[in-house]
Amino acid sequence: MKAKRTRALRLTVAEVDDILASLDDARTLRDLNGQQRQQLQDAYEEMQSARRAAIGGTAEVSVETLVQILRCATMTQQWLRDMFADFSVVKTNE
Repeated sequence: MKAKRTRALRLTVAEVDDILASLDDARTLRDLNGQQRQQLQDAYEEMQSARRAAIGGTAEVSVETLVQILRCATMTQQWLRDMFADFSVVKTNE
């Protein structure tokens, strides 16, 4: 029986820092619900853990964590798209 091994990618510390900054910025959005905020917080904590464990300028990040981060990015992008769509509605009096 093979032992399960978590698939991971190596990212530079600079890339991890950029992801952390983006997640931190996304947490400032006001209209996120509790579950969305928790997902962002979990992703942020996973990336912080990867950052602390970095060796030689690279950090190993599990594929599961990266998928979670992509879901957070999609969620916040959709929220922003909806918000800007509300701004673009213009009513005219004819």
